[in-house]
Order: sequence, then structure tokens, then C-alpha cells
Amino acid sequence: MLWRALGHVENGFYIDVGAQHPVIDSVSKAFYEHGWRGIHVEPTRSYAAVLRRDRPDELVLEAALAGRRGMIAFFEIPETGLSTADPLIAQEHREHGFPVLETNVPCITLADVFEKAHEREVHWLKVDVEGMEQEVLQGWGLSKVRPWIVVVESTKPLTQIDTHKFWEPLLLRRGYKAVYFDGLNRFYVAHEHPKLLLSFGSGPNIFDRFSLSGTATASFCALLTERAAAMEAKLTQELALLAGNYEERERTLQQELQASRDKMLSMDENMTAKERDLREEIGKAHEEVNSLLRTLVQREQDFGERLLHAHQNAERDRISLDLTRAEQLRTLDLENASLKRRADELESTGQIRAVQFSAELHTRDIELDRLNQVCAALQTEMQSLLLSNTETRTHVQDALGSAEQALERLRSSLERSGAGLQGAGDKLNTRKEAHLAGSKMSPGQIPMISSVGELLSLPGQTFVHSAYNILLGREPDPDGMRYYLKRVRAGTSKVQIVAEMRLSSEGRNRPIELAGLERALRPYRWRKIPVLGLAFEFFVDHMRESPKRKKRRAIEDEMFQQTEEAQRQLDLIEVTLVHLRRFVGEKNAHQPIVLVTNLPRTNADASTAAAGQTFIDTAMNGAVQEEEIRRLSENARDVHSQIMGALRALPRLQS
Repeated sequence: MLWRALGHVENGFYIDVGAQHPVIDSVSKAFYEHGWRGIHVEPTRSYAAVLRRDRPDELVLEAALAGRRGMIAFFEIPETGLSTADPLIAQEHREHGFPVLETNVPCITLADVFEKAHEREVHWLKVDVEGMEQEVLQGWGLSKVRPWIVVVESTKPLTQIDTHKFWEPLLLRRGYKAVYFDGLNRFYVAHEHPKLLLSFGSGPNIFDRFSLSGTATASFCALLTERAAAMEAKLTQELALLAGNYEERERTLQQELQASRDKMLSMDENMTAKERDLREEIGKAHEEVNSLLRTLVQREQDFGERLLHAHQNAERDRISLDLTRAEQLRTLDLENASLKRRADELESTGQIRAVQFSAELHTRDIELDRLNQVCAALQTEMQSLLLSNTETRTHVQDALGSAEQALERLRSSLERSGAGLQGAGDKLNTRKEAHLAGSKMSPGQIPMISSVGELLSLPGQTFVHSAYNILLGREPDPDGMRYYLKRVRAGTSKVQIVAEMRLSSEGRNRPIELAGLERALRPYRWRKIPVLGLAFEFFVDHMRESPKRKKRRAIEDEMFQQTEEAQRQLDLIEVTLVHLRRFVGEKNAHQPIVLVTNLPRTNADASTAAAGQTFIDTAMNGAVQEEEIRRLSENARDVHSQIMGALRALPRLQS
């Protein structure tokens, strides 16, 4: 009946109170074989052990159920399902000849069992407790668990006397309805599952498609039981026949065994003789082993003495090495402090010199303003040429001479600025000369470098270009040039950049002859030395990569860039004035003026002169590009404007 009502539920859950055997008379066996699992309550120790062995994945509670927790007297009737906690029923079984064993077992409530379900949906609850039904249902308590179907044994044990009137009101008050009675058990359905009522309209019949397993103790399984007994008797006879054959076979084997024993006795005699020989050989071997052991012990003693001596020597060497390392670390600490003080002094000096250089730049701007004034005078003079002839040309020449003198003063101012930078150290002066040399370098060409000092003195772009060619043997790629040039302008130490290129996988195996290279790279190699490498790494990072030193290097690089731009603009103005004067001389056929060879040219070479001539020609033809003008500084653009005014006045002079 339970299967008819709940067979459609997959992986359901049940609680079997009074479970007894996992197979014989088991209500849960069919459900278990179809994937259901549940809780078994069985106070009989033997049946609880069988349940645990047959159902290892289910919970078995070895306890009795009642209205409260504690210990309770339990009357066990072995090998039956009649065990009970009711002493009156136990006495009746005793009077009918059943052996009764009285024990004490733990007692829990039905609410405790529901709690162990961990809020799972309970599909059916069966109560078979041999007269203790009322006490079990009273233990339901305040639990909110509501099994879909409750099955309770409702007759007195071994009789047809109905007992449901004593406990049924407990179920009815909880909202359960009696739906079926099979002569032994009553079935109750919870009111929230009305569809299950249809499954209890008739008793078990052919349409339920069930079959008897033959394991039940009920009378309707008697035929199956008799057939099983007959089968067992037949098997017993067959076993007896097999036992007779076994005895005959055993006698044959005994004879064969005796023959084997005789053979073994003969072999034992031979083995005894061989054993004597082996014992003699073993005795000799023992003597040899003892001799070897004595020799080994002596060698171990000698080795121990040598090991102790070596350990003592190693300890002395370790102590000496520790003292040496401590002394080296103290020396490094002193050197580090000295170098730090020196770095602070150099930093302070560099800041003072940067201020001086800023003052020199301010002086240069004043000189450029004076040059603008001279050029303005030049423009005024050239405009006056429209009203005079020979006197006007003389004034123009004087104005050009004044412009040249102003230019000389500006150059002298820049040379004084360079002298101020030279006072900051020979290193800065060397970098300026190398930069000027590098500015004339054609593409693919590098300056002649023979030492690390010369390489480090080069300005930013020339330094990166030369480092690539010398250390890596190739031209710099655009990404590499931008990366290292950005780091140089940010103040990164050039020695660090040289070390990175030289120690890279590309530059490590390249043969290079550059004076001072290994000495410059030595601190970076010493970083790999255990213990001491940490001190060297701290020294190098602290002394060479401090924020103050990086800032000073960035200021130096910016100073060189500004000096280069000022020199370029000065050269352009100088050559422009020279060609302007030549042009004025050529316009006067009677008094040609050639002053190019008489002007001092510290940095103006043939290419600069050609640029100046091109500038004059394009200016006269009105073809000067605005892009070229925008590249000049503000002061240079003012000079350019004034010169162009003078050039526009020259045609009038010719007329």
C-alpha cells in the first residue's frame, strides 16, 4: 500500500521505528532498493548490528522511543519481533513459553528522531513498538515535521484486539486522517496531501504487480517457506554425497602424503649432511666477518679522529671568516657614510651651480634684448637709406657692425655661461664638447670612444646612440632610443644604463675593449655575491639612485639642451648677418664688402654658412616657411622680423 501511494517519489525519505531485520519482514527494503534512504530505530542490539551491516549508508539509532528521554526497562525476546518495553505484554509472552531477557536501554523521543532528519521531507513513518504506540506518539512534542503517511500497528501483539482508540486521537489532532486498515496496521494521511487518499480505495490486488519474496514470517508466505526448506534439504543431501566423495579423496591424498613424507625423510637426511657442511662454512665466514668488523671498527675510530680534527679546523676557519666579514662590513659602513657625505656636498654644490646657470641664462636673455635693440636701429638706418646714398650705405655698414659687436657680446656671454658650467667640473665641460662633436655626426656615425668616461660624458641622444653601437654592436631601434633617452632625461644614472646593456643577454657575450668598463660594472657584479652583495646593492642604490642625484642629472641634461638650442640660434643669426652684409656689399658695385673671413667662428662651419645663405636667398624671394620661423625662440623671431624689414629696404637702396 505504501508503494502504491509513494512509488512515484524519487529518492524519498522514511523513518522506521521498530525496524527489526533489514530483510525479513522489512517495510523499507523495497524502498531502499529503489534509491530511498532513511532512519531506523531499533533497541535490540543484535538487530541494530545487522541493520548497520546491511545498510551502511543509513542512520541506525539503537534506542527505544517514549514520551521522555532517559533509560527504560526493555524485554527482549530473542529471534522474534515481539520484544517490548511494556512489562505486562512481556509477562504474557513469558506465560506462552517465550524466553524473555530484561535489560535497560537508552530512551529518546520521536521529536529527537525528527531532528536527526535535518529538516528533510519525511514521506512515511512506521511505528511497530509492541504496545508502546501511545508513548511513542506522545514524544512527537512540538516538532514541525509532518510525514506524508503514518503507519501504526493497531492490534495487541499476537491477537486481533484493536488498540487504536488509545492513541489515534493524538494523530487526528495533528491533522491526519485514517484511510486504511489491513487487519494489523492503520494508515493515516496528512490533510495537506489529499491526492494520496485515492491510493487507499482498495486493498493489495493483481494490479499492484507485486510478488512475495518468501522472507516474511506471515502465513501467506508458508508455501514459499516450505519450498525453500525442501530445497535446503535437497542441498543437504547433495552436500552429504559430496562429503562421502571427499572422504575417499582424503584417503587417497593421505596415501600420497605418506609417500611424500618418506621422500621428505630421505631428503631431510641429505639436508642434514649438507647442513653440517654449511655450518662449517658459516663458522669460517663468521670468523672472516669478525675480522672485517674489527678492521672496520679501527677504521671508524681513525675516521672519527680525522673528522673531529677537520671539524675543529673548519670551526676555526668559520670564526676567522666571520671576523673578516665583520671587518669588511664595518669598512663598507665607513665608506658608505663617507660617500653619503660626499654626495650631499656634491648635491649642494650642484644646486648652487644650477642657480648660477639660471643667472647666466637671464644675462643671455638681456643680451638678446640688446641685440633686438641693435637690429631695430639697423632697421631704422636701412629705412633712412631711401633718403640718402653714400651716407646711407655708410650708416647701414655701421649698423651691421654694431649688430656684429652685439653678437660678439652675446657669444661672450654664452662663453661665460659655459665657463660657469666648466667650473662645476671637468665632466660637464667634456659632455659639452662631446655633444658639439656629436651634433656634427652624420647618421650611422658614432664619435671615437676609448673609455667609459668619454662614453658617460656624451649628452642624452648621442650617449644612447653610442652605447647601442659600442655595447650591443648595432643601431638603436626607435623604441629603445625613446626608452633610454626618457630615462636619461629623468635623471637615471648612465652607469646603470651601461650596466643593463652590458649585462643583458644581447651584450653579455660581445667582446668589447673599453677602458674602465669592467671597473664601472664591478659594483653591479658584486650584487650577486652572497651576504656582501646585499651591502653593495644598498651602497649602489643609495649613492647612485638617490632622488637628489637623479634630479641633478636631469637638470644637467636640460642645461645642455638649452645651451645647444641657444648655440644653434646664435649661429643662425651670425651667419644671417654675415650674408646680409655680403649682400649689401654686392649691391654697392664700387665698395664690395666681404667680412665672412674676418668674423670669429667658434661653432659655425660650412653647413651653417650654407644654411645662412639659403636663408638670405629665400628671404629675398619671400619663401621663408612659417615652420622654420616657429622653431626659433621668441628673441630670435624678433631679430628675424627686424632683419626682414632691412632686407625689404635694400631694393630701394639699389635704385
